[in-house]
This record gives sequence, C-alpha cells and structure tokens, in this order.
Amino acid sequence: MSKKYYFLFLFSIVCFFYKAQDSTGFNNYKNNVVLYADLGFNNAPFSIKYNFPKGIDKIKYRNNYKAVLGFGIAYKWFAFRIGFDLPGSLRPVSKYGNTSYLDIGTDFTIKRTLIDIDFHNYNGYAIKNAYRWNDSLDSQHPNDVQPTIQAASFSINVWWFKNKEFKMQGLRLKTGSFNKKVTSFYLRSTMNIHGAGNQGKSLIPIDLQDTSDTKTALLGVSAFDFGVIPGYVYHNNHNNWIYAFMVGFAPVIQVKLFELPGVTRTFTGLAPRYDIRLYGGYSVDRYFVILSAEFDNKSIRYDNLKFHQTYYFLKIAAGIRLQKKEKK
Repeated sequence: MSKKYYFLFLFSIVCFFYKAQDSTGFNNYKNNVVLYADLGFNNAPFSIKYNFPKGIDKIKYRNNYKAVLGFGIAYKWFAFRIGFDLPGSLRPVSKYGNTSYLDIGTDFTIKRTLIDIDFHNYNGYAIKNAYRWNDSLDSQHPNDVQPTIQAASFSINVWWFKNKEFKMQGLRLKTGSFNKKVTSFYLRSTMNIHGAGNQGKSLIPIDLQDTSDTKTALLGVSAFDFGVIPGYVYHNNHNNWIYAFMVGFAPVIQVKLFELPGVTRTFTGLAPRYDIRLYGGYSVDRYFVILSAEFDNKSIRYDNLKFHQTYYFLKIAAGIRLQKKEKK
C-alpha cells in the first residue's frame, strides 16, 4: 500500500464524520406500477504485471462482450427483471474470440441500508497484442485467443447511509426520485471472492515463461477480501435533469492464493478497493431515462507480480410510471 492510498483513506474517514446539511424532497413512486427496459453491456478486462522475458512488463487480457437487453417491472416491494444477450459480439470474433458470461445480481433496501449480492462469470479471453512475442501472429491477427481462460467474482455488500433522508431509489429513478440536492456519507461493508484461471493450464503464454522463475508459469490467482469502505454520495436535480455520483476508498484485508506448478502459495495483506458510480438522466412523474456506469476495481499482489481487474457496467434505462386511477 503506497502513501497515496493511506492519504485517500484518511481523507474518506474525515469526510464521513463531517456533517452535511441538505434539504431534501423525495418523490415516492412505489405505489405506481413501473415498466422499464434497459440496454447495456458488462466488461471484465484484467492484466498481469511482472518482469517477463523479451522486455514485456504487462500482459493484457480482454474478453469479448455483447449488448444485453432487459425488461423489468417494479411495484411496491416487488421487482422483477429479465435480460438476454443480443446476437453478435461488439468486438471482432476473429481477434477476440467468443466470450460466454453469466451476470446475476439482486439488491434490496431496508430503511437506510442497501444490500446487494452479485455474481459474475466470464469464459473466453484474448491476450492482446501477443504478436510482440508470438511469431505465429502478426499485426493483422495480433491477439492470442484463449477460450479456456476464465474470470469470476462473487460479492456481498451492505451500504449504510448517514443521511436518514437519503434513499437509493432516488438515484436509480424507477420507484423514486429527488427533486432537490441531497448528499450523504456512507459506510460499505464488503466481502468478495474473485480471481482468474485457465483450467489447470498456465495463464502466462509459453513464450514468456522462464524455467528458472516459477512465477512466469502462473496457473491461477484468486483472493478473499473483506472490510469497511467509507464514501460519499452526491445527487442534484436541475429542471428534472439529474446527475449524481458515489465515490469511496479504503484498504481491505485480503487472503490471496497463487497457483504455481506443483505448489500453492497463500498470503495475507491489504489491498485497495474503490467505489465509483456515475448517474445521469431525466425524470418526471410519468417517465424517466437514466444512464449509469459502475466500476469495481480488484487487485492481487504477489511480491512484484500484480494482478489487476476492473469489472465495469454501462447501461441506459427508460421506463414509464403508470398512474393510479382516482376513485370517484
């Protein structure tokens, strides 16, 4: 952990205990039937940084991805969404291969607490610009497609917001919205299991393996980490146009595992974790449109070998809130 990470952590702690004063107005639509559709994509690139042979200091792994279309309904405590992949891949299959993935998530709110559970599994990656060390590739076919490489993540998070008037529904717009500025500091309790492997084969291309250095024959890497992350959420509304962000940082306790040929190494240490979520959209009583982006940073270090992965999600959603008929 470098000095800048400690500075960010201390800054987050100071901010959390600073008392923010905001007058808030919340529009509650939980008694309206809300119908919506969303379109977006998920991505989970990762990289391994090390002093490999042939002057290579970083290997980049990139998955192919597809657009995902979803339809949902929300009413009071009930919410349901179904999504499916659209045909075709957004990147050329000849360069990035085909990636199959599974993304499952659920969340629910209890007063000032948000609980979310997520599972992500990606199968099929391409090693980017492998032609730099692999003579069988060239600039026309620069990537080494590896359909057996897999990355997965499972997480449970519990968010507690300091401002009792803040509601997460106001950021997502489906069953609620704020009509004024509202801010809050929060604490996020987090537990994660994540990593990548190659079904018993090496993650590192054979051209970059050194027989005198077992790290270059890395078979897989994984970690279990947990901790509490302080952060800050900001939301504003201007003529029904909304913009908001969530940001937080803290080191978490991490138990990390590295699989090498014939041996498995386990270590315990600290790892930096970030919260970065961005929202922007338009909302009135009858309908809403919102663009959201979420970034989940994960890293695992073994001496001077570093595994870094970012799960990020981009989505645009639009929906209508059906008005209840007034009784005569």
